[in-house]
Amino acid sequence: MSYYACCFALLALPLRFAAANQWGHPEDGVDKYITRPDIVSPRWEVTIHDKTNIAPGYWFVAPYEKIGERKPGGAWIGPHIYDGNGDLVWSGAYKWDDRNIMDFKLSNVRGEDMLTMMLPPEEDGILLDNHYQIVEKVPVGIKGKTLNMHEFTFVEEGKTLLLMKRNVTHASKELSKAVGYDGECSVMFAAFEDIDTTTWETRFTWTSSDWVGLEESTLDTAPVKQRCGGGAWDYLHSNALDKFDDGHYLLSARHADTVYKIDKDDGHIIWRLGGKNNDFQMLGNTNFSRQHHARVREHNETHTILSLFDNSKGEDAQPATAEWSRAIQLSLRIDTDPMTAETILEFNHPYHEHAWRRGDYQVLDNGNAFICWSEHSLQSEHTPDGKMLWEAKMEPNWIGTYRAFKYPFTGLPLDPPDVYSQAYYHDDPNNSTTTLVHVSWNGATEVEKWNLYKTDEEGRTKIQISSTPRDGFETEINYDGFAAYIMAEGIDKFGGSLGQSKVLKTIPSDNMSTPAVDKEMAWLDEMDSPASVIAHEAKHALTNPITTFFAGVIATAVVMFVVWRFRQRKGASSWFRKNGRNGGGRYSQVDGENDAGDYDETKLDDMSSSDGHKASHERFQLDDDEEEDERARLSGRTPYTREITPRLGS
Repeated sequence: MSYYACCFALLALPLRFAAANQWGHPEDGVDKYITRPDIVSPRWEVTIHDKTNIAPGYWFVAPYEKIGERKPGGAWIGPHIYDGNGDLVWSGAYKWDDRNIMDFKLSNVRGEDMLTMMLPPEEDGILLDNHYQIVEKVPVGIKGKTLNMHEFTFVEEGKTLLLMKRNVTHASKELSKAVGYDGECSVMFAAFEDIDTTTWETRFTWTSSDWVGLEESTLDTAPVKQRCGGGAWDYLHSNALDKFDDGHYLLSARHADTVYKIDKDDGHIIWRLGGKNNDFQMLGNTNFSRQHHARVREHNETHTILSLFDNSKGEDAQPATAEWSRAIQLSLRIDTDPMTAETILEFNHPYHEHAWRRGDYQVLDNGNAFICWSEHSLQSEHTPDGKMLWEAKMEPNWIGTYRAFKYPFTGLPLDPPDVYSQAYYHDDPNNSTTTLVHVSWNGATEVEKWNLYKTDEEGRTKIQISSTPRDGFETEINYDGFAAYIMAEGIDKFGGSLGQSKVLKTIPSDNMSTPAVDKEMAWLDEMDSPASVIAHEAKHALTNPITTFFAGVIATAVVMFVVWRFRQRKGASSWFRKNGRNGGGRYSQVDGENDAGDYDETKLDDMSSSDGHKASHERFQLDDDEEEDERARLSGRTPYTREITPRLGS
């Protein structure tokens, strides 16, 4: 089979709209890309209510099917970045074999913004730069403890990493007895570490076995005997960790409906918010339950402002504490007795439903709230006064997300753009051929448009044939004609080049006997001539603004030099005409006279006569042969100039 026949056969494969699904799911709701068949991204349904107040930024999400899955899944599993229209910007799923990625976000690490995430199977933390290159792998697994996938958070200007662990062991008989179990209860204790990001050394370690009793758990899904003897009892289920500016810690425990403030020195509990042993008087509708993503917003001697995602109901039978799930900010008065807590901001679920697992609430730089409602990957953005600006959810109902975030971000991939080009024959009166090109650049955020060029096999000469605005992850460009070899260039909003693709050979159509093909073949034959290549390169070099600038500088210098020479030559002739003298240097001293123009002719004649010579009064030209001098100038040699100086007697 010939190369072209092979390519055409491959084209017939279902690259973008495959009917069958190798992963066992209906493929409605995912996008495929002809330039990147290794990328399959979940599609979003986006509804925008008010564009004017939307904060700038991209969505950072990591879809999954089963939260605890450690094996490779579908091509849509893993870290993704989307723009505000729900169009894919970057997929990193293929980089980690389509495995679950946790806590994917943009973090300040040692003063530099990096993409950070956790890869649970290896228990590694991954740090990427904005070129999507791995900067560092952080080994976060410790023998005897398992990684808690909820938190991989950098604080204190990126100098500290907060990491959560699960310590599975047997509780003491004293702890077990508190819940009525006669023996040593098998428990999954909550733990966390404070890590120095310069050395990756642990500076502080805490475990709930020392400070939080089993009786604080509010999850009563089975009798105590079954909970203690049927495996590791996840009695707290810690799911969020943050740090106060005074060094103390904030820990959220979902199965206790409690947020704890923990002392930075010895680890004792400073106060409990919510749960069975609540230290606060809850004012108004402040009660929460099964919460996620607790964060410190502000703190001083009298008040603490916290934010959290209030699921308000879990998978168990415990009654809901609110009508529906919500994101809230709480103001804690810590200088009163009793201490009080009240809700100061509230954002309700867009559909007035309960998201009974996972979720997060992010405060954006402009004060807007970005909320991931987890179920169906629903997310929304709200103004501080509660107005919903937009909402979006993934079309596949079998895909979920734990957390999602939004950040301003500049992605500059090092790989070149990806291009696919196919020619099509049209059975019309003109016997025409068109070239359909698809171009994408995984991770490039700055591309405003694509310049498309036709070129030769080596890419020596290129001619622009299209300039097309970027349209989502993959842009389609239709060229009315045949381009045997193509190259695409990404252009930013300032008109600058971000990078270009490799030269790609167009897959031919089923009929290559058309005028457009003949024209292209003739052009390629012409390009085979070295002289043609040089001429075309010179012609198109001037389209480059930098080349044009330097060409202008050189041209200006040449013109200035010519003018200078002309004025110099013109000045010399005028001098001779003005003085009417016959020779002599332009400036000399003759018997004390200061200038040849001030010669005393009588004295000069007397001197010449005494030597047997008479000074000539015939006019002369400074150059004997101007044509010869011009030839010498063109050849790069210095013209010979003879100056006639009167011979003076001794």
